[in-house]
Amino acid sequence: MNKFEYLFHEPQKNGRPKTYSKKELLGLTIVCHEREIRTCRKMEKTVKNNDESLNYILNNKKLSKSTISKFKNENELLISEFFYFTVKKGQELNLISNKVIEIDGTFFKSKRWNKQSN
Repeated sequence: MNKFEYLFHEPQKNGRPKTYSKKELLGLTIVCHEREIRTCRKMEKTVKNNDESLNYILNNKKLSKSTISKFKNENELLISEFFYFTVKKGQELNLISNKVIEIDGTFFKSKRWNKQSN
């Protein structure tokens, strides 16, 4: 993870210090992405429902949707690099492949053949 450390660098700003680190918010993003929770409102609701794994990741901090949205908008590179790194590592360890397998689950209504029509 050392080669990605520059992505976690948080510049010093004047004023009130941040209460959330990028590592905490990235962990939240990963867990919610795995659970197919994509919107900031749903992520906020999940955190406020006292989910134990998210409480552990966020050190029992509660955050707002605006904090999540700001993190996602300002750190698109961090998030995309993390997912790219994860996929590449999975391929190196032969846990996943780059082949695509699709299954179409479309249902069609069939017409009944009327044998008496001939």
